[in-house]
Amino acid sequence: MPRFVTISQNGAHTYTANYGSNTVSVIDTATNTLTGNLRVGQGPSGVAVTSDDSLLYVTNTDDNTLSVIPLTLVPREGSTAGGTLVTINGHNLANASAVHFGTTEATILTNTPTSITVVTPAGSGAVPVTITTPGGTGPLGYFIYFPPPLINSISPAEGSPDGGTAVITGFNLSGAIAVSIGPSPVIIQSATPTQLTVSTIFGQSPGTFPVIVTTPGGSVDDLTYTYLAGPNINNVDPSAGPATGGNVVTITGSSLAHTDTVTFDGIPASFSAISDTTISTIAPPHPASPGITLTVTTPGGQSSWTYSYEQSPAL
Repeated sequence: MPRFVTISQNGAHTYTANYGSNTVSVIDTATNTLTGNLRVGQGPSGVAVTSDDSLLYVTNTDDNTLSVIPLTLVPREGSTAGGTLVTINGHNLANASAVHFGTTEATILTNTPTSITVVTPAGSGAVPVTITTPGGTGPLGYFIYFPPPLINSISPAEGSPDGGTAVITGFNLSGAIAVSIGPSPVIIQSATPTQLTVSTIFGQSPGTFPVIVTTPGGSVDDLTYTYLAGPNINNVDPSAGPATGGNVVTITGSSLAHTDTVTFDGIPASFSAISDTTISTIAPPHPASPGITLTVTTPGGQSSWTYSYEQSPAL
């Protein structure tokens, strides 16, 4: 959910506030490629950069905060395994002979008087970043290493194409940058080290898709989520029964295999989902009525039909 964008004073980068993922994307304008994502507050919208390109200001609409982000290191976070592409911005950086993350040397890819691109070495925790040039060695901020995420479960593992909420559990999930179900990004509602709450997509086609969780430590896709087609009732046989209940009713239709409940005018009934097209249920007792609503509910939605309760004959 990108909102607003600003460009750096030197024209080298653009910064886009992503309202749905609580990040700001940094784009290299020379190559139109993603340099990194910066984590900010909840619901970022407005972005602005200082005249010397040293600080980024981000208004976070949902938590009424302002993030002030140094742009010396972009991104400032990455995997403990190393391999993160980092752009270091500053002055007097020409002819750098070494860049260290903590005590470990990084691989230098490009070097100009105001910018150095490196590939991070493996590491852990928060480490100082230092650069050595013919003029000496100087610090340019801290880099934070994150362990790779692990995901164990998603609950529920299936739901309606009309969207909903799901909870992903695992480890090393704090600082999650993005969650996708298949090709579609979903909104991260909350994040802790062991749990992510996300909103599933409205209007998604039925099917089973990989769940992809991305944190500064990397990405993982060990789980799947299934969007179920909504149930559809084609017929109820018999369509009427005694007020005393107890009669067996056969419901036919489609997408019925995952049925959670069957109700007669809101009264739960015992049932068995025989197949994706057939449910056998027992009508509960109900006062005589010419037409009540029989409803089948699945994770994919609801479908209803009319059923009548009839008074027993009497002299």
